[in-house]
Amino acid sequence: MNNGMLDCLTGTAVFQAGFENNGILIDRNGRALTDCGRAPGGFYVTLRTHAGHNYQLRVSSDPAQGWTASGAAVAGDGSLKTFTDVTGLPRRFYRVAVSP
Repeated sequence: MNNGMLDCLTGTAVFQAGFENNGILIDRNGRALTDCGRAPGGFYVTLRTHAGHNYQLRVSSDPAQGWTASGAAVAGDGSLKTFTDVTGLPRRFYRVAVSP
């Protein structure tokens, strides 16, 4: 039974049959983007953050070759945060890393 806050944002949780949640459950579904698109000279992504977690935009021209941080990590506080990449490269892939 959960009567407080159960934070499973960066992990995997398997709940037993009969698990009762009377509190707040932050799970992997809490990592949904709220907006994204082209920014002047690049790309932006907006998502809701959660306190106790850090968020960092990662970029790659080829995900098979790895990812690079774009800007500093930002501490979550429950608000919407916008991350922008203004490298202006013609082809990029994006993801937001969440830790811990």
